[in-house]
Amino acid sequence: MPFKQIKSFDFLTEEEKTMLHQEADKLYARDWKTIAVTLIYKPRTYGGDGLDDAVKETEMKLGQWNMNKKGKSGKEKKISRMYVLNGKHKEVVEENMLDEDVEIQIWASRKTIDQKVCLALFVPEKDQEDTHD
Repeated sequence: MPFKQIKSFDFLTEEEKTMLHQEADKLYARDWKTIAVTLIYKPRTYGGDGLDDAVKETEMKLGQWNMNKKGKSGKEKKISRMYVLNGKHKEVVEENMLDEDVEIQIWASRKTIDQKVCLALFVPEKDQEDTHD
C-alpha cells in the first residue's frame, strides 16, 4: 500500500507508526518488527458451489518498506514508502483473484477488546466483473 494512496494514517497509533518507520530502515527484512493484524475478506473464487461465500479472517503482519528510487535526473535518490502485508498473502491473492490490474480497497478499524488493527479487503464491483472475462 503506497503511502501516496493511503487516505488516512489514523488507523495506527503514533507509537506504531514510529516503530514501523524505524524498522523499515533496517537492512534485512528478517530483522524487522511488524504489527499483527487481522485481515477480513470474502473470497471471490468463482466456479464454486457457494461454500466460499463465508467471510474469512486471517492473521497477517503489517510492516513498512522503504524502496530507494532514482530521481528524474538519475542522481538524487527518492524513497518510496509503503505498508506491506506478509503472512498468508498468497492465499489471499488466489482466493480473491488479485493481480496487478485489480484495484482494491483496504478499510481499517480496531477491535474493541484488545485494540488490535483489523483490515478489511474490498474489491469494488467494477473489478469483480472484469476478472470473469
